[in-house]
Amino acid sequence: MLSNDRCAAPSTLSSLATVWVLKPEGYEKAAIGDNGVNCLVTRGWSAPFDTALFGWEKLVAPVCYDAVASGAPLHEQFLRAELGLKGKSHDEIKQEVYAAYADGRLHALTSVGLSYMYSDAQVLGPTVGHWHPHLMIHAPYNTGALLGPNTITSGDALIVEGEGTPRAIIAVPVNGRAGHIMAVDGRQP
Repeated sequence: MLSNDRCAAPSTLSSLATVWVLKPEGYEKAAIGDNGVNCLVTRGWSAPFDTALFGWEKLVAPVCYDAVASGAPLHEQFLRAELGLKGKSHDEIKQEVYAAYADGRLHALTSVGLSYMYSDAQVLGPTVGHWHPHLMIHAPYNTGALLGPNTITSGDALIVEGEGTPRAIIAVPVNGRAGHIMAVDGRQP
């Protein structure tokens, strides 16, 4: 187990979480929790589709999914890892993920779920690096029009994946949650 497997969420959640570690054949349970939260470290095939970050070999993204997001969002990551480890291309992984939602292997959430990405171990891209600690809100069918014209550097909530689809994800920076990140206004939290 990596030392950062549980560092993505507040310890009140992650200390009782199930922890998954990546093996050559996919994710495997390393610790069984009892609160419905699941923690793992995702890699390059977990990055948003159609971005330069997808498949980036140095991507390290510790994440903990709440009980709701431990449904389709967590299982989508398992599927992406399985396909990525088999050497599938971006287009093949994207096609398979969308097919899994269409044929019912993955079910769109019926309520909002959260995933936490507070870890200072995250490396989200060559220019992004250790981005702000943030919540990922799994908000099916949400669109950026509901949030405003925000950008990755504005420090405001923005759609980062699947806009308008069952896979829509909103990232919300949580400044002050970790000392390793400068606040959006440039001050140390």
